[in-house]
Amino acid sequence: MTAHLKWPNEFADPSPVTNFGEALTELLQELVQSGCDVIADEHWSWFAVARQRRMIDLVRRGRLGYNRDYCWEVRLSSDEQPVQLGKIFGIRECACVVIAGIDNLRNVTKGWLAGEEIHSLVRLVTFWDKMDTKQPLCVPNADGATESR
Repeated sequence: MTAHLKWPNEFADPSPVTNFGEALTELLQELVQSGCDVIADEHWSWFAVARQRRMIDLVRRGRLGYNRDYCWEVRLSSDEQPVQLGKIFGIRECACVVIAGIDNLRNVTKGWLAGEEIHSLVRLVTFWDKMDTKQPLCVPNADGATESR
């Protein structure tokens, strides 16, 4: 079983084991300085960041021809209740919704933990359905049409 450790204090080496480790380290430092708690498994295949009543879990996933370090499944929760991202995009409620790249990782994490509303947040970050990576997910309008970003 993999141990979940509090970052950075419980890690022998606080640098995340990812291809964008330095950029991720900087983001995690910013989050901790702003009052967030960060826990991760020792291999950085999963980590979570929490502040007050909100949490974001991120799981490494491969997608779109990128390496595993580049793509992350996003799991949001508020008051310990999960936010079903698939439902927001009009796909399977429990779909594995992923983001790609450190900029989207930064935007979704900082936005969610700062209290951003989910419908505003999904318009600022490019999300993908892990099972269908041909085009980014779009948020349906009230009439059922999709909004382009």
